[in-house]
Amino acid sequence: MLKRILTADGSPTLCDIDSGLTYRSIKGAKTESEHVFINGTNLAQTIGAWSIWELGLGPGTNFKNARSAAPDNLFYCAVETSPVPAELCFDPMVAQISRMQGRIREVTDAGVTLRVIVDDWRNVSEVTLSDAVFHDPFGPQDNPECWTESCFRWQGQRLKQSGCLATFSSAGHVRRAMIAAGLSPRKVTGPPGKRHVTVATLESRF
Repeated sequence: MLKRILTADGSPTLCDIDSGLTYRSIKGAKTESEHVFINGTNLAQTIGAWSIWELGLGPGTNFKNARSAAPDNLFYCAVETSPVPAELCFDPMVAQISRMQGRIREVTDAGVTLRVIVDDWRNVSEVTLSDAVFHDPFGPQDNPECWTESCFRWQGQRLKQSGCLATFSSAGHVRRAMIAAGLSPRKVTGPPGKRHVTVATLESRF
């Protein structure tokens, strides 16, 4: 059962009562999302519309923050195996997606398009080249198939040459899987409660 909880910065996240897993850090859900994904991928340097690819939409924290930060139009494509119930979503567009049926769901509002593919990433062949890739499934211990060379190679195929991938994990085996997949990762300072996170590009541009 999922329950909404408040985190240290006053923003909400979801907690799975049965497993104890939280969708974002209890040290600050909004702070973590902005630090790791919005700022970590250098989206502010993108001129014009933003395009973002995400693995693991959840209740929509990253989408909500990207929607607020985008200076122009936004195209946001996410893969999610189990959409969160609409009443627990943090953004009305994500809630609307949750109420829809079908494998590919899409809504547009005021220059923002949210497309969600409801499937396992291994079944997804659709490619949308993006300025940023938000690698945000549950962690390696709980969702190991999302932290493999195959998954990062799949993610890299959806990244523009000028783009950046970001994830909350800084584990050595995660960076090694990225390197094997043709990415160039590095550790960077993490948000409150986390020492490091990882960003990666298709070539060494750091």
